[in-house]
Amino acid sequence: MKTFTTIGALACLVLFFFKGMGTLSLGTIAFIIAMMGFAGGLVFYNSYLPLIASEDRYDDVSAKGFSYGFIGSVILMVINLVIIQYYEAFGFKDQGTATRIAFVMVGLTAFCKRRTDSYYINITIGGGIGYDCFCKTLRLER
Repeated sequence: MKTFTTIGALACLVLFFFKGMGTLSLGTIAFIIAMMGFAGGLVFYNSYLPLIASEDRYDDVSAKGFSYGFIGSVILMVINLVIIQYYEAFGFKDQGTATRIAFVMVGLTAFCKRRTDSYYINITIGGGIGYDCFCKTLRLER
């Protein structure tokens, strides 16, 4: 998962260099690679569910995890939209520069939030799989 997240984050950072039709191929390739990183990471993200929750808690834990993720992404999106709309107040010369900085913010956020696979694998060795492991994971990620 860490590999796919890193690939997606780096590809999103490359979108900073997408400046219009002259760099369309760069933007298209970076977008495709970012989506591959996202999709690949999502496969592993979903596969961790049995490691952090008992079967009767799958729906609750999954829903809570996705909702926290969506809340975080909406907050970042609103921040980026404000920066893009009011670019002059933030010191940018044009909306294009502000938009490219928004891609950098998304890429850095994804890069900083990468998960370590070893922790998730190690919790299965102890046999204590359940909601407690999920809570421990949240505490470690803060």
